Amino acid sequence: TNFDTLKKAFEKEGLEEHFRLAEATEHSEPSWFGFPLTIRDTSPLLRTDVISYLEERKIGTRLLFAGNLTTGELVTDWKPAPNLPVTSLDSNASNLFVGGRFTEIAGSQKPYAAAFSVDDGSLLKGWEPLPDAPVLDLKVLADRLYLGGDFTNIGGVSVAFVAAMSIKNGRILPDWSPTSLTPVSRLFIHSVSSQIESEDTGADADGIRLDDDTG
Repeated sequence: TNFDTLKKAFEKEGLEEHFRLAEATEHSEPSWFGFPLTIRDTSPLLRTDVISYLEERKIGTRLLFAGNLTTGELVTDWKPAPNLPVTSLDSNASNLFVGGRFTEIAGSQKPYAAAFSVDDGSLLKGWEPLPDAPVLDLKVLADRLYLGGDFTNIGGVSVAFVAAMSIKNGRILPDWSPTSLTPVSRLFIHSVSSQIESEDTGADADGIRLDDDTG
Protein backbone atom coordinates (compact mmCIF):
# COMPACT_ATOMS: atom_id res chain seq x y z
CA THR A 1 0.00 0.00 0.00
CA ASN A 2 1.00 3.66 -0.27
CA PHE A 3 1.25 3.87 3.52
CA ASP A 4 3.67 0.93 3.72
CA THR A 5 5.77 2.31 0.87
CA LEU A 6 6.07 5.73 2.47
CA LYS A 7 6.84 4.31 5.90
CA LYS A 8 9.63 2.12 4.54
CA ALA A 9 11.07 5.15 2.71
CA PHE A 10 11.07 7.22 5.92
CA GLU A 11 12.73 4.38 7.83
CA LYS A 12 15.34 3.85 5.10
CA GLU A 13 16.31 7.54 5.19
CA GLY A 14 16.57 7.52 8.98
CA LEU A 15 13.77 10.06 9.35
CA GLU A 16 12.43 8.36 12.47
CA GLU A 17 14.95 10.54 14.27
CA HIS A 18 12.69 13.48 13.48
CA PHE A 19 9.23 11.92 13.04
CA ARG A 20 7.11 9.55 15.08
CA LEU A 21 5.46 7.32 12.48
CA ALA A 22 1.98 5.91 12.90
CA GLU A 23 1.48 2.26 13.80
CA ALA A 24 -1.64 0.19 13.16
CA THR A 25 -3.46 -1.14 16.19
CA GLU A 26 -2.49 -4.74 16.93
CA HIS A 27 -4.44 -7.30 14.85
CA SER A 28 -5.83 -4.59 12.55
CA GLU A 29 -5.31 -3.79 8.86
CA PRO A 30 -6.52 -0.21 8.41
CA SER A 31 -7.10 1.51 5.11
CA TRP A 32 -5.18 4.73 5.73
CA PHE A 33 -6.69 8.00 4.49
CA GLY A 34 -3.31 9.70 4.75
CA PHE A 35 0.21 9.40 6.12
CA PRO A 36 0.25 10.84 9.67
CA LEU A 37 3.45 12.58 10.74
CA THR A 38 4.26 13.76 14.27
CA ILE A 39 7.45 15.74 14.81
CA ARG A 40 9.40 14.47 17.80
CA ASP A 41 10.03 16.89 20.65
CA THR A 42 13.76 16.28 20.26
CA SER A 43 13.81 17.28 16.58
CA PRO A 44 14.90 20.79 15.53
CA LEU A 45 12.33 20.71 12.71
CA LEU A 46 9.42 23.15 12.86
CA ARG A 47 5.92 22.08 11.83
CA THR A 48 5.49 25.22 9.69
CA ASP A 49 8.70 24.46 7.80
CA VAL A 50 7.70 20.84 7.16
CA ILE A 51 4.26 21.91 5.92
CA SER A 52 5.78 24.54 3.62
CA TYR A 53 8.25 21.99 2.23
CA LEU A 54 5.45 19.54 1.44
CA GLU A 55 3.00 22.10 0.07
CA GLU A 56 5.65 23.59 -2.25
CA ARG A 57 5.95 20.10 -3.75
CA LYS A 58 2.19 19.78 -4.25
CA ILE A 59 1.76 17.41 -1.30
CA GLY A 60 -1.40 18.41 0.56
CA THR A 61 -1.39 18.58 4.34
CA ARG A 62 -4.17 18.74 6.93
CA LEU A 63 -4.23 18.88 10.73
CA LEU A 64 -7.82 17.58 10.54
CA PHE A 65 -9.64 16.11 7.55
CA ALA A 66 -12.41 13.74 6.49
CA GLY A 67 -12.42 10.91 3.98
CA ASN A 68 -15.07 8.86 2.20
CA LEU A 69 -15.26 5.44 3.89
CA THR A 70 -16.27 3.72 0.66
CA THR A 71 -13.78 5.22 -1.79
CA GLY A 72 -11.03 6.50 0.50
CA GLU A 73 -11.17 9.88 -1.23
CA LEU A 74 -10.53 13.12 0.66
CA VAL A 75 -13.64 15.16 1.43
CA THR A 76 -12.39 18.41 -0.04
CA ASP A 77 -15.28 20.67 1.00
CA TRP A 78 -14.70 20.14 4.75
CA LYS A 79 -11.79 22.29 5.86
CA PRO A 80 -11.88 22.97 9.61
CA ALA A 81 -8.24 24.17 9.48
CA PRO A 82 -7.28 24.20 13.17
CA ASN A 83 -4.33 26.49 13.89
CA LEU A 84 -2.60 23.87 16.08
CA PRO A 85 -2.72 20.06 16.36
CA VAL A 86 -5.81 17.98 17.10
CA THR A 87 -5.15 15.25 19.67
CA SER A 88 -8.49 13.45 19.94
CA LEU A 89 -11.77 12.80 18.12
CA ASP A 90 -14.98 11.06 19.15
CA SER A 91 -18.58 11.18 17.98
CA ASN A 92 -22.18 10.21 18.57
CA ALA A 93 -25.01 10.00 16.05
CA SER A 94 -25.27 13.78 15.75
CA ASN A 95 -21.91 15.40 16.49
CA LEU A 96 -18.16 15.06 16.06
CA PHE A 97 -16.18 16.26 19.09
CA VAL A 98 -12.63 17.54 18.66
CA GLY A 99 -9.99 18.13 21.32
CA GLY A 100 -6.46 19.41 20.98
CA ARG A 101 -3.97 22.23 21.33
CA PHE A 102 -5.72 24.53 18.84
CA THR A 103 -7.26 27.85 19.81
CA GLU A 104 -8.95 28.50 16.46
CA ILE A 105 -10.88 26.09 14.24
CA ALA A 106 -13.27 26.56 11.30
CA GLY A 107 -12.60 30.28 11.41
CA SER A 108 -13.77 30.68 15.02
CA GLN A 109 -12.11 31.12 18.39
CA LYS A 110 -12.62 27.69 19.98
CA PRO A 111 -9.84 27.06 22.49
CA TYR A 112 -8.92 23.40 22.86
CA ALA A 113 -12.38 21.84 22.20
CA ALA A 114 -15.02 22.10 19.49
CA ALA A 115 -17.99 20.21 18.06
CA PHE A 116 -19.25 19.74 14.49
CA SER A 117 -22.49 18.46 13.00
CA VAL A 118 -22.01 15.05 11.38
CA ASP A 119 -24.75 15.90 8.87
CA ASP A 120 -23.11 18.83 7.13
CA GLY A 121 -19.75 19.33 8.91
CA SER A 122 -20.73 22.74 10.27
CA LEU A 123 -19.23 24.05 13.50
CA LEU A 124 -21.59 24.11 16.49
CA LYS A 125 -21.00 27.71 17.47
CA GLY A 126 -23.18 27.55 20.58
CA TRP A 127 -21.16 24.69 22.08
CA GLU A 128 -18.62 26.52 24.26
CA PRO A 129 -16.89 24.42 26.97
CA LEU A 130 -13.91 26.84 27.17
CA PRO A 131 -11.16 24.79 28.84
CA ASP A 132 -8.16 26.87 29.92
CA ALA A 133 -5.53 24.49 28.49
CA PRO A 134 -5.25 21.71 25.88
CA VAL A 135 -7.65 18.77 25.83
CA LEU A 136 -5.48 15.70 25.13
CA ASP A 137 -8.23 13.10 24.93
CA LEU A 138 -12.02 12.93 24.96
CA LYS A 139 -14.59 10.14 24.96
CA VAL A 140 -18.35 10.02 24.40
CA LEU A 141 -20.43 7.80 26.70
CA ALA A 142 -24.23 8.08 26.49
CA ASP A 143 -25.15 11.75 27.05
CA ARG A 144 -21.78 12.67 28.53
CA LEU A 145 -18.44 13.76 27.13
CA TYR A 146 -15.37 12.93 29.22
CA LEU A 147 -12.20 15.00 28.81
CA GLY A 148 -8.61 14.58 29.93
CA GLY A 149 -5.80 17.07 29.47
CA ASP A 150 -3.70 19.88 30.88
CA PHE A 151 -6.67 22.02 31.96
CA THR A 152 -7.58 23.04 35.50
CA ASN A 153 -10.67 25.08 34.62
CA ILE A 154 -13.52 24.53 32.15
CA GLY A 155 -16.14 27.18 31.61
CA GLY A 156 -15.30 28.87 34.88
CA VAL A 157 -15.50 25.63 36.89
CA SER A 158 -12.39 24.42 38.70
CA VAL A 159 -11.46 20.88 37.61
CA ALA A 160 -8.27 18.83 37.89
CA PHE A 161 -7.15 17.45 34.51
CA VAL A 162 -10.20 15.19 33.98
CA ALA A 163 -13.86 16.17 33.73
CA ALA A 164 -17.29 15.22 32.43
CA MET A 165 -19.71 17.52 30.67
CA SER A 166 -23.15 17.46 29.14
CA ILE A 167 -23.04 16.79 25.42
CA LYS A 168 -26.14 18.92 24.95
CA ASN A 169 -24.82 22.20 26.32
CA GLY A 170 -21.10 21.68 26.97
CA ARG A 171 -21.42 22.44 30.67
CA ILE A 172 -19.43 20.66 33.38
CA LEU A 173 -21.32 18.03 35.39
CA PRO A 174 -20.59 18.95 39.03
CA ASP A 175 -21.69 15.54 40.35
CA TRP A 176 -18.70 13.84 38.66
CA SER A 177 -15.54 15.28 40.18
CA PRO A 178 -12.56 12.94 40.42
CA THR A 179 -9.14 14.36 41.25
CA SER A 180 -5.94 13.81 39.30
CA LEU A 181 -2.61 15.22 40.47
CA THR A 182 -1.09 15.39 37.00
CA PRO A 183 -2.34 16.05 33.44
CA VAL A 184 -4.27 13.19 31.82
CA SER A 185 -3.23 12.14 28.33
CA ARG A 186 -5.56 9.18 27.61
CA LEU A 187 -9.03 8.01 28.57
CA PHE A 188 -10.37 4.49 28.14
CA ILE A 189 -14.00 3.43 28.38
CA HIS A 190 -14.83 0.06 29.93
CA SER A 191 -18.34 -0.37 28.57
CA VAL A 192 -19.16 -3.55 30.47
CA SER A 193 -18.39 -2.03 33.87
CA SER A 194 -19.37 1.55 32.87
CA GLN A 195 -16.01 2.86 34.03
CA ILE A 196 -13.61 5.48 32.70
CA GLU A 197 -9.89 4.83 33.00
CA SER A 198 -7.42 7.70 32.77
CA GLU A 199 -3.72 7.64 31.98
CA ASP A 200 -1.60 10.38 33.54
CA THR A 201 1.24 11.97 31.61
CA GLY A 202 3.81 11.59 34.39
CA ALA A 203 6.59 9.11 33.65
CA ASP A 204 5.79 7.01 36.71
CA ALA A 205 2.05 7.58 36.80
CA ASP A 206 -0.41 4.70 36.75
CA GLY A 207 -3.89 4.59 35.27
CA ILE A 208 -6.87 5.51 37.41
CA ARG A 209 -10.22 3.72 37.05
CA LEU A 210 -13.30 5.85 37.74
CA ASP A 211 -17.00 5.06 37.96
CA ASP A 212 -18.80 7.04 35.24
CA ASP A 213 -21.66 7.95 37.59
CA THR A 214 -19.84 8.87 40.80
CA GLY A 215 -16.25 9.56 39.71
